[in-house]
Amino acid sequence: MPETAGKDNNQQGFLDGMGRLKNPRKIAFNKKLLIFFFFLLLSVIFWFITALSKNYDASIPYPVRYIKLPEDKVLVSNMPDKLILSVNARGFILIKYRLTSQISPIIFDVNSFRLNRIPGKDSTSVYILTNLARNKIARQLSSDIELLEIYPDTLIFRFAEMVHKKLPVEARYEIIFDKQFMQVGPVEMEQDSVTANGPENILDTLRVAYTKKRVFRNVNKTIEYNFDLLEINKVVLSQDEIRIRIPVEKFTEASLNVPIQVINIPDNLILKLFPSEIKLTCRVGLSDYDVTSSRYFSAVVDFNEVRVHPDGKLPVHLLEVPAYVQSVSFHPADVEYIIEK
Repeated sequence: MPETAGKDNNQQGFLDGMGRLKNPRKIAFNKKLLIFFFFLLLSVIFWFITALSKNYDASIPYPVRYIKLPEDKVLVSNMPDKLILSVNARGFILIKYRLTSQISPIIFDVNSFRLNRIPGKDSTSVYILTNLARNKIARQLSSDIELLEIYPDTLIFRFAEMVHKKLPVEARYEIIFDKQFMQVGPVEMEQDSVTANGPENILDTLRVAYTKKRVFRNVNKTIEYNFDLLEINKVVLSQDEIRIRIPVEKFTEASLNVPIQVINIPDNLILKLFPSEIKLTCRVGLSDYDVTSSRYFSAVVDFNEVRVHPDGKLPVHLLEVPAYVQSVSFHPADVEYIIEK
């Protein structure tokens, strides 16, 4: 009886999920296959490590930054932002370079080289042989990398004389006000202009320096903000930002009766208007409400328009409106008239 029980226990390890006896030959084959793949993977890893330990020649693009350009000139040529370096290094180093997303650029100190004038060109076109910078560049690379060649073999710089021009600043912004709030005055800048330094042919096309656009949301108080100035290609501005103040205040609505004036009427004629004034409504900041008066507005009709409006009505024009009011509307838009001598 015990022998039978032991036999049953041994067979249980070879049963599949359906209670059937597994094939011992298949089990042995699967074990051999697993061992084979394990040693194959191990061989590949050792081969990969051995291969990467060897040295290889390769060409790699390397970022470059130019510094210390001649102070009295501005660079107008488009210089390459990368140098192609022919190098010799171990496979590990090359793969590490390929996988690195951020690489510190090579610093190319232009002022440390003798600038050579290009024969037949003007004095603002010069060149540098990159091979002369080989030792300087090699010192900035990893000690595990041997520098073989540098491409391009020549860097050509074209300079222009530096000129100066004063540019007015224009702020670009959008304001989404909180309920019952508005801008109550013009934009105030710590200074309304900047000095632009660059080649004359570019500065001649510039009329204004713009700020980067800024959107302000849910505004319920005065805005004071340092606006970044937009960069201009090949032009250096005297400053990168400018502080701007935009006055904001809670508003109320004002209603005024503004008399209508007649312009361009001959001295021997009289133009009677019906009605003789308009009813005007506007939004005004609370601090300006008490000083808002009809005398700061100018509503007119033009006698010269009688010819084009023979129907007995003239349109009303609003010529003067204080800067601190907004959303101005009035009625009537046109008035009847009678001409008397």
